[in-house]
Amino acid sequence: MEKKILIVDDDFHLITLLRFNLEKAGYSVWSAKDGSQALNIMKKDKMDLIIADMMMPVMDGLELCRRVKSEPLWKSCPVIMLTARVQLSDKEKGKEAGVDDYITKPFQMKELLASVKNNLKLYSDKK
Repeated sequence: MEKKILIVDDDFHLITLLRFNLEKAGYSVWSAKDGSQALNIMKKDKMDLIIADMMMPVMDGLELCRRVKSEPLWKSCPVIMLTARVQLSDKEKGKEAGVDDYITKPFQMKELLASVKNNLKLYSDKK
């Protein structure tokens, strides 16, 4: 069964790039432009992994991660933060929110795909 990945970012071009590469790697891909829209999608369909930007309108990636990790139904969904924020304090805030991996922009697609694969395996091994 294909793994479902939710991309949450307000950059349409980045979503398009990620969707192309993730679908090419064999994943089913959904997208949302902010954390609020992402939660609405998750209420309808369980995702296997979330890739989220830290800075978005309405609800940022950290708040999205906090809500996902506090919900019993979703807490086993890994969250990869894909962001331009490179300060150590930002990474610490991400870890406190429950972020599983932190990748800074600009990024290498191979690095992101490896992170997706590793996080999906890690969480499937825990089940």
